[in-house]
Amino acid sequence: MWTRALALAGLTAVAVLINLNAPTLFFDLQLMLGTAVAVLALLLFGWTGLVVGAAALAVTVWRWGHPVALLIGLAQLVWLGWFLDRRNGGRSRQEDRLVLAAIAYGLLVGVPASTLLLSQLLGVEPARAFALGLLDGVVAVLCTAMGLAAYLLWQLWHGRHRPGGVSLRSLIVAWVVLAVSLPWMVGLVSLSGHLKTTVLKHERQRLQMMAALVTLQVMNAEQKPGIGLPDGLGARWRTPDGGQENSDPALFARLEGDFVPDSRDRVGLAGLELLVPRQATAPLPALRQSYWLVQSGPTTVVKPAWPLINTLNTELMLPRIRWLGITVLVAVALAELLARVVDHQLGRMLRPLQKEVEAGQATELAPSVITELQEVVVVVNERARQAQELSLSLQRARDQLAHTCLAITESIPVGTYTTLRRPGETQARFAFLSDRFLEICGLERNHLLGAEVIQAFRHLLPEDQASFVRLEQEASSQKRPFKGEGRMLVNGMVRWLRAESVPRDLPDGSTLWEGVLTDVTEEVKTRQRLEAQQQQLRRILDFLPVAIGINRLEPPQEIVFQNRRFQEIFGYSLEEIPNVEVWRELAYDDPEYRDAVASEWEEGVQALASGGTLPPLEVRLLSRDRSRHDVIIAATRLDELMLVTFLDVTESKQASAALEEALRRESTLKDRQRRELEAKLHTSLTAAAVAHEINQPLSALLINTQMLQAQVEQLPAGELQTALRPLLEQQLRESERIVETIERMRMLLRNVRTDQQPIDLCEVVESARLVLAGLLASQGVTLEQSGLDQPHWLLGDGAQLQIAVANLVRNAVEALEQAGVKRPLVRLSLERRPDADGREWLELRIADNGSGFSEHQRDQLLLASTKAGGSGIGLFVATTAVENHGGQLQLGRSPDLGGAEVLVRLPALAGPQP
Repeated sequence: MWTRALALAGLTAVAVLINLNAPTLFFDLQLMLGTAVAVLALLLFGWTGLVVGAAALAVTVWRWGHPVALLIGLAQLVWLGWFLDRRNGGRSRQEDRLVLAAIAYGLLVGVPASTLLLSQLLGVEPARAFALGLLDGVVAVLCTAMGLAAYLLWQLWHGRHRPGGVSLRSLIVAWVVLAVSLPWMVGLVSLSGHLKTTVLKHERQRLQMMAALVTLQVMNAEQKPGIGLPDGLGARWRTPDGGQENSDPALFARLEGDFVPDSRDRVGLAGLELLVPRQATAPLPALRQSYWLVQSGPTTVVKPAWPLINTLNTELMLPRIRWLGITVLVAVALAELLARVVDHQLGRMLRPLQKEVEAGQATELAPSVITELQEVVVVVNERARQAQELSLSLQRARDQLAHTCLAITESIPVGTYTTLRRPGETQARFAFLSDRFLEICGLERNHLLGAEVIQAFRHLLPEDQASFVRLEQEASSQKRPFKGEGRMLVNGMVRWLRAESVPRDLPDGSTLWEGVLTDVTEEVKTRQRLEAQQQQLRRILDFLPVAIGINRLEPPQEIVFQNRRFQEIFGYSLEEIPNVEVWRELAYDDPEYRDAVASEWEEGVQALASGGTLPPLEVRLLSRDRSRHDVIIAATRLDELMLVTFLDVTESKQASAALEEALRRESTLKDRQRRELEAKLHTSLTAAAVAHEINQPLSALLINTQMLQAQVEQLPAGELQTALRPLLEQQLRESERIVETIERMRMLLRNVRTDQQPIDLCEVVESARLVLAGLLASQGVTLEQSGLDQPHWLLGDGAQLQIAVANLVRNAVEALEQAGVKRPLVRLSLERRPDADGREWLELRIADNGSGFSEHQRDQLLLASTKAGGSGIGLFVATTAVENHGGQLQLGRSPDLGGAEVLVRLPALAGPQP
């Protein structure tokens, strides 16, 4: 009892371990071979063996996230148990047709049920569901054959034979099925792993190229990063100021919040990461939503992973699984046929001996020696006859086995052939051609069998014949393996064929080459597509405005590509700089500087090779024409290669230096102008002090002159009145001009800290207009106003601002007079505007339709007057008054009138004022 329990526990553990470490096809398709142990347990222990099967199949629920395989697998084991007990002649013949029972279940129940459940319950595409169901059915047949073979070996080893010994039929069927199917299965696993690695490497390289292009766009300020990315692909990059940006903020926010790296490591390729949903439990839904992630330097690129995974698991898997299923069916049919033939032949041989034993016939020895010898001779002759018959039967069995092996060979999906070169012959000839060989190349057997190998080469396309002939001659003369690829026209279509053979010496001195012929058209097309994409990428890199080079990671770091911009900047061709060491010798003429750069470069390369990044290097390079360039070097890894960018910042540095010099000169000029202005202000201050002292006597003199003029007017008309009137009028005009000038000088440096109060700028402007009303009328100037109908308050000195506004309007009138404008026009406009900080400003514009300011006048008018007449103070008085109020005065051209425009900006008071 305990022995049976321990055996079941051991078999259960073995089955679970096998399924936990199941071999994988393509992308995450496990071959659950632990069912073979369950079949063995079913044969050894009967229905108790279902425990082993249930435990082994429970692993699929954990691995796949759904119970489909568990339900179908347990149903198969129940079917096999019922078949053993009820439909196969009982336990005495329990294993004879067990493989056929597994095939019947798979065709009638397993594959249809699996396809239906996967498509209806899990939403798998019908083609993919059928492929998965077919794969499960083939694996179930192989597991049945393996379990049966293990059971028969166990019987032989323990010597626990039932009467008649081990079933020869079962032994033949099991081992023929395994001999044909297992190599197919091993080859399929190897091929799927190779294809998966190749495709994923290409995907990683493509995404790394996209990341490199985004990095180049980041470095090239003229291009916006992320522009031109393929649909579905997103990128995130580090900006030069250390921040991060991306092409799809919503996508990256979702990836950071809801996705995690795949914990099962289904990719197995450094540099390519698979992101799956954080909450996903079943692998299939997780893969449907998964993303590839590649990080290259400062750039990260993501792309939906399901389209590529679906291509791997459906388009590449389905044809191969179909061929595997056909191979298993053919192997079972041939095995059954072989078992029948062998069973029949052995039955014919053993049937007479069985009859003698059943009849009780026994030879008695004669009492004499002669009689005994005669009996011995008879027995020996009988045994010799029986041995001869056995030999003939075995010969027929060998012939049948050879025929079966030939049929099995013909069922292999690759063409097989042998060529033979006998002693004294210079050319090998075809000795064997399988049907699949002829089907692949589209030739007739009678044309090739016995013909020289070179005859087959004549059917290749002319451009491929020479290389095939050369390889065949080398292999034939040196007795070494042959391998060649070429194109042949088969059924009107050009197909790529690959022939491979290995030599073997025969005892008679002949050499036999055993080979296979494979149709590699799809593989070559895939390779050509990859090469075309690489060429396209090279062309893209060739026309980028940034210098680019590609070199290998391993020493001596061979340089394999440089774009056109690289040659334009540095002048070296790819032939002149075969590796990085030669490039250093040419680019750095200072040995110490070269060694320092080389040390920093090698540290970065080592970091890049171990999965890190190479920090940007700023170096000075020497080009072929001996000119020096300031360059920023950045690099990113592409599998075993490095993509290196050289950003030439020479002109940028020169422009930066020129800008700094211009700013320095501008600052010097401003300092000089400020000193000159301070000097003028100091002079004005002195003049203001003097003006204060003489203002009172001058005012008295002006009043006295006015009174004298009034008295002269009262005198009788005569020579005295006529003589005094012009003199008094001239005296009065000059006195008024002096007083006006002194008032302007006094206003020039009035302290803004004097009593300031809220004033309405509209009233200030109106007061200035009234003062100048006579001047405007005498010159025929039209005055337009806008924005002056509502009060606009500020804190300041009304008299000072009134003089400033009047001065600006007077300057405009005088400029119109000098320009000789036919219809002179002056426009006053006032509006309230906030600045970027939310502070409110009053903007008063005084514009005219004259000739406007020249560029030279704009720089000088604020410091001195440029009018032909006047006192010489110019706009300086108005500028000082505006600055005393914390404002600004700007000169420009009116966009509407075309003449000069003066903008006065004064800080406004917040809120309405009384």
